[in-house]
Amino acid sequence: MSGVNQAKDKPVLSFTYPFATAPDIIRAHEKDVFFQGIIFDQLSSLLRRLRGAHILHTYISQVKTLSELLYLGLTTFIGNQTLGEEYCNIVQIEDNTLKLPSFTKRVGYILTSTLLPYVLKKILPKFRTKVRAKLESKIQQFNEDNPKDQRYKRVLSYLLENLSAITSPSPIHAITLTIFYFSGAYYELSKRIWGLRYIFTKRIAPSEARAGYEVLGALLLFQMSVQTWSHLNSTFQVFSLRPDSEEKIDETSEMYVPSC
Repeated sequence: MSGVNQAKDKPVLSFTYPFATAPDIIRAHEKDVFFQGIIFDQLSSLLRRLRGAHILHTYISQVKTLSELLYLGLTTFIGNQTLGEEYCNIVQIEDNTLKLPSFTKRVGYILTSTLLPYVLKKILPKFRTKVRAKLESKIQQFNEDNPKDQRYKRVLSYLLENLSAITSPSPIHAITLTIFYFSGAYYELSKRIWGLRYIFTKRIAPSEARAGYEVLGALLLFQMSVQTWSHLNSTFQVFSLRPDSEEKIDETSEMYVPSC
């Protein structure tokens, strides 16, 4: 009896599942991409046999999005692990509650990770065309002799020249990836939006300790810093030029044009 009482008095050690590391998250993502590719190949072959190669080429982006929706619909939507997550012994949880994701967050994640990129890919080219036309029309209306108009014209010219880069989601993805390399959380922007992280479903022995990707994060951060500094430096040089100095440069260049 005393042994039983002593066993009851001993504190029960609770096991906390550790957060998954960056290498395992990336490995799981690559596995999921592989299986999504299998579904994509099957759908592509089916559409090619039914409607021909021309129709497949026309709707290739829709087929790719549909394959991603089918894969996540058969796994994440119904609350199951994806094949990549199961392969790497990781599972999604909510960052704030440390519980399995709710139905709302699962649906939100699926929509933002599949349909949102598809919609942006369709909308952005038309949006850029409209904005570019408005900027070009506005630039032509400026008075060349008004200094204020010249400064405003430079701003609009800068926006016109860099419109594709300004409206591109690539910088956001690069920043998200850099933060992930340092923190090991939120490999995708959609997971950060919905607060979904990964934990291991097993104990990790000291011999199984994973190394992080901080070096890759530092390299990516350095690359973005150099590109940003180079862009800002060239932009500052353009904006620092005076309109009259540009006219003088044009006049001097005309003076030295050789006569025939």
